[in-house]
Amino acid sequence: MKIKFLFSILLINTLLLSYDETSIIDETHDDISKKVILTSQYIDDTMYGLFNDTNITEPNILKQDIENIDFFYTNEKFIDETDKSFVRTRLQSNYQKFGDENYDIKLRAYLSLSKTRKNFRLFIEDINQDNYKELPFNDTNNNDSAVAIGISYFTLSYYDIDSKYSLGIRGTSPYIKVRYKKTFPYNGWLIEPSQSFTYSTETNFKEETKLYFDKKLDKSNLFRIELGRNTQSKEDGMEYYLAFEYFYKLNQDTGINVTQSFLGNTKFNYTNNMKTTTYSTINTYNTEISWRQSIWKKWFFYEIKPGIDFQKVNNFKINYKVLFLTDFYFGYN
Repeated sequence: MKIKFLFSILLINTLLLSYDETSIIDETHDDISKKVILTSQYIDDTMYGLFNDTNITEPNILKQDIENIDFFYTNEKFIDETDKSFVRTRLQSNYQKFGDENYDIKLRAYLSLSKTRKNFRLFIEDINQDNYKELPFNDTNNNDSAVAIGISYFTLSYYDIDSKYSLGIRGTSPYIKVRYKKTFPYNGWLIEPSQSFTYSTETNFKEETKLYFDKKLDKSNLFRIELGRNTQSKEDGMEYYLAFEYFYKLNQDTGINVTQSFLGNTKFNYTNNMKTTTYSTINTYNTEISWRQSIWKKWFFYEIKPGIDFQKVNNFKINYKVLFLTDFYFGYN
């Protein structure tokens, strides 16, 4: 499996580098991207008469700059908040001292309906080589690894609070998710608190709080402090984390991201020698450095992310790890 995966990556890179500016790869990519956009526009046009609203304000420049950095890494913050249409196919391999090596292919698709005040976004998340055969019913034994399909609705700001309501199905379990956020500047920082609530027939109730502090050092540098906590009905205690991140764009196509994070739980259960002890403390210390680069027309990225972590489950022994991934985008460049 490892040899096949590495051979596939080598073959892709060889093919890309062997073609010129007007290669068949470019033509194929453009054709698929146009279909993604046209599909989004087709659905959008059918709803335009019901939800038309021309009262759209210009985005804040600072927010736009931060969004561009988040898109470069397509992190979860960007995916939660963007109104762009795109499809992402990700190939990744993960190696670590403790734990299994894994190789995966994942697909995510988001289609925004821009004419309807950018209010609706269709989504398909977490399709991989293990669960795609279970569609459309998606009946898997592990609901967390199942495909999620649904629609999100973005409301207009009310007292500067943005809301998003999502209705979907993961596996065979319907769920509804509500997310509220507010963004405001303070002394050169952009602060964004958010709160989400999710109810699923599989996991029942979950609520999560996130708080971002973003500081743009210059056009190419961003420093971020992220805090988070969550609870859910079928899990003991409260999970929490703190992360310090530094994003640096070397140029338009290359970026470095350094992350130091701490994870904990108020009721962390640790089993050793058949004896289980409950802790209320930090259980994971994690350090990662990633190198991410766009190497083909801003739609083909690769990323290398070496790191180390210290986990309570490994008696805080050092765990060396490295993640290698490639991202292919269609639609939004």
